[in-house]
Amino acid sequence: MTENTDKKDLTHPLEFLEKKQILDKLKKSEERYQNLIENLDTGITRSTPGPDGRYIEVNPYMVSLLGYSKEDLFKSNIFKFHTNTGQADAIYAEIKNKGSIQDKEISLKHKNGSPIVISYTGRAVKDTNGKILYIDDILVDITLKKTSEEEIQKNEKLESIGALAGGIAHNFNNIMTSLFGNISLAKMKIPRNHAAVQHLEKSEESMQDGIKLTRQLLTFAKGGDPIKENINIAAFIKDAAMFNLSGSSIKLNFSSQKDLWQIGADRSQISQVISNIVMNARQSMPAGGQIDIRLTNSDLLKDNLLTISKSNYIKITITDKGSGIRKKNLEKIFDPYFTTRENGSGMGLSICYSIIKKHGGYLSVSSQVGTGTTLTIYLPAISTQTLKDKTLKTI
Repeated sequence: MTENTDKKDLTHPLEFLEKKQILDKLKKSEERYQNLIENLDTGITRSTPGPDGRYIEVNPYMVSLLGYSKEDLFKSNIFKFHTNTGQADAIYAEIKNKGSIQDKEISLKHKNGSPIVISYTGRAVKDTNGKILYIDDILVDITLKKTSEEEIQKNEKLESIGALAGGIAHNFNNIMTSLFGNISLAKMKIPRNHAAVQHLEKSEESMQDGIKLTRQLLTFAKGGDPIKENINIAAFIKDAAMFNLSGSSIKLNFSSQKDLWQIGADRSQISQVISNIVMNARQSMPAGGQIDIRLTNSDLLKDNLLTISKSNYIKITITDKGSGIRKKNLEKIFDPYFTTRENGSGMGLSICYSIIKKHGGYLSVSSQVGTGTTLTIYLPAISTQTLKDKTLKTI
């Protein structure tokens, strides 16, 4: 055995040990990186580029964010998860031209159809020739933040209207009281068969409409706080809906969970909410159609609705098959005085929103032009025990 061979044999184990240590460090580093990615409360993905792009890597958070299995995400075109293909096209075009995109607000859709507002950051990974191999994405769910900002804006609008409405309603009531008093005196001073009596009574009828307007204004003011009582909400809502559909060719499809929880609500105000919503639906279907109303118990944590505090609510969905609402109008639908109807006051849905808010609830709307509109109401349950009421038998 030569001297050189002896040296080679002696150093070989040391080289092997060094390589093993390097490989162990690399493995541990990869594991730490993988654990970081897998435990982030942020969507991390890698996708192939272009209109036929597909996810090739997704972390667990992304799976839960979209509601699909990892296998479904891998085999589906990524454009499927965007609310519109135009948005997806624009994102890819910008990444292709600039190499990256940062903190862009986009809208994706969950498997159940609900929209998800995302802050999106993407970066193209290219080969030495500049060809895009894949795109690495970071997706942050800002739906709650966005919803909270919108709620704050709505509340600020309603509060400013409320401050004005309270003063107007008070002064208007004083005027109406004086008018009613003077008309009553005038009727007392003329014979019952006098021609003026009919005109005075017509004036009183018109003034009653003024009183209704005052009540609407008070809804925005502190004086419009609900006077709650335990009610059989299922029977109450069904009766209110049927009353507002009487004389029309619209069919009511009503269903209610049998073990519906108890709620406390102001009868007059909730009746006004149902009346406004059903009348809007009726007007959207002049040739007739169908309105679906469904009442269920709801745990907000399961419904992923986190903008209100309590967890046990009654969920009321009212769906029509009407003309639907355009997206640009949908964003303003609860704004006071906003209307698309020639003779509309623009107060109906803003009043509904205010009433539900004062009940500690939540009101939202979704719509598709040509398909119809759904309004969803959440009212807090005061007890998870069901209300024993004979009127439940009429449902």
